[in-house]
Amino acid sequence: MSEGYGFREEILEKTGQSHVYEIFVEMFKTIPISAEINGGKLNKYLCMHGGISPQMQSKDDINAVDRFIEPQPGLVFDLIWADPFPDSECRNHSYGPNLTRDASYFFGLKPVTKLLCEQSYIAIIRAHEVCDNGFKMHGWVDGAPP
Repeated sequence: MSEGYGFREEILEKTGQSHVYEIFVEMFKTIPISAEINGGKLNKYLCMHGGISPQMQSKDDINAVDRFIEPQPGLVFDLIWADPFPDSECRNHSYGPNLTRDASYFFGLKPVTKLLCEQSYIAIIRAHEVCDNGFKMHGWVDGAPP
């Protein structure tokens, strides 16, 4: 994936050494696929690069993942590539094909709420997209404008 999006070429341009790219690839293979930040009993956050998956029912599903395999469509792929539906559509859909990336899913309010409630998280933190001001808070909670 990193080669297809130009990371390998960038490393070669900057260092002139292909083994530096190989070191990055080996490091990428060991990065955790997800993390739980636990700031106390009532302050748990679920973090991932992309988003949630229809194949995920609990954090135990994430813990069971073989992190050392190349991601294929499924749970690991979704944790890396899934995106939230736009705020204006989040209440209308649970999951839908992610035609923007032509990969993974869009996810909506219902599966997010289910996961947060059942696993006692207060938020999902994802890092996949560049946002104005460095972050985006979705207006998905009841009473908030979509």
